[in-house]
Amino acid sequence: MKRTFQIYRYDPDKDAKPYMQTIEIEL
Repeated sequence: MKRTFQIYRYDPDKDAKPYMQTIEIEL
C-alpha cells in the first residue's frame, strides 16, 4: 500500500519560490 503526500516547501536560502513536493511512502 502506498500513500502519496504533497508538501508545500519553501526555503528562502535555496529556493526562489515555494513549490509542491510529492512524497510516496510504502506502508
